[in-house]
Amino acid sequence: MLVGEAVLYRLESEDLATLLVPKTLDIRPLLEHYQLLQQRSIDLVQDYASGLLNRHELAQAKNTVEAEIDKLQAELAAVQSRQVFSVLEAGQAVKDVWEKEGMEWRRNLISLLVEKVIVQPGYPGRSRWRGFVFDPSKIEIRWRV
Repeated sequence: MLVGEAVLYRLESEDLATLLVPKTLDIRPLLEHYQLLQQRSIDLVQDYASGLLNRHELAQAKNTVEAEIDKLQAELAAVQSRQVFSVLEAGQAVKDVWEKEGMEWRRNLISLLVEKVIVQPGYPGRSRWRGFVFDPSKIEIRWRV
């Protein structure tokens, strides 16, 4: 709750207005390239089975293809995480969308803005927050932006 409220407050600041503009990105080329790499990996195994490649050549080629696949997966994940604002309609408050969207969307939104949350040690039972034993002053949020 505390981190969610801090994120919503941060989103209402004018500094982050540029993040709220949905950017539609065409990920089809990335997906097509991913499928091509997957097929290339299958082809390498078939080439090894037919004797075109020896064990060393297969290992080298698979390492290269798998490194490309890993890089592409990271690119796809980055693009998808930036799409978190695509559900916002013009003039719609982020708080309204926060209530409507699921946990995955909230997690993506928080990961765009928050680098880490640090809970400093405290003294149990000393402070209450919304009926819970909790001291919000012991929470430090490190922002990405």
